[in-house]
Amino acid sequence: MDSVFRMTEISSEVQQHLVKVYTALTIAIVAATVGAYAHTQTHIGGMLTGFATMGMIMLLRQTPQHEDQKRLGILAALGFFKGASVGPLIEYAMYVDPSIIVTAFLGAAMIFACFTAAALVAKRRSYLYLGGTLASITSFMFITSLMNLFFRSNGMMQLHLYLGLFTFIAYVLFDTQMIVEKVSAGDKDHIWHAVELFIDFVEIFYRLVIILMKNQQNAQRKEDDRRRRR
Repeated sequence: MDSVFRMTEISSEVQQHLVKVYTALTIAIVAATVGAYAHTQTHIGGMLTGFATMGMIMLLRQTPQHEDQKRLGILAALGFFKGASVGPLIEYAMYVDPSIIVTAFLGAAMIFACFTAAALVAKRRSYLYLGGTLASITSFMFITSLMNLFFRSNGMMQLHLYLGLFTFIAYVLFDTQMIVEKVSAGDKDHIWHAVELFIDFVEIFYRLVIILMKNQQNAQRKEDDRRRRR
């Protein structure tokens, strides 16, 4: 990160803020990992943990910024419940092939790191134009997902999967540069900024797990077909 910061126009004040943001992000990811593991042992993940995640987000927004320790605790709880909510998918992926989880996590981490570095090295505000486009795509995905509840189109599900992946990768660029601009304007809520990046990371990881799992299942079907022909 020091090498990245030396190549950017970012001030030392913003750099110090980003260190706090990524520290809080790490706490959230660790808490999510614990939450996902807790689900595999107790099966607590589901609708209730989804509501709990939203509750933590609302509580975090209402808690004053100067109460850092309390807000960090809320962030950790948010990460835990989010991890538990993703737990059922992780558990199923482990049943298909345990290596999928490791591959998806490393892939998400590499994607996140590369696009974060790209956003920091690029000229300031150069990716902020993505905001309107990403909001439109997100709205399109939401509306069509509601429609697909009735049509059950496999093609639409595939479109959502890959379009969602690329959308949240682009959000890493947008949110990173937006955080820099917010800090420069006086918004130093590093915990909420970490939540924005945490959501991006989880969404990328979630979709990578599904893609890898589908690829593994398709490869297994092809192998089974070959064996039957023999």
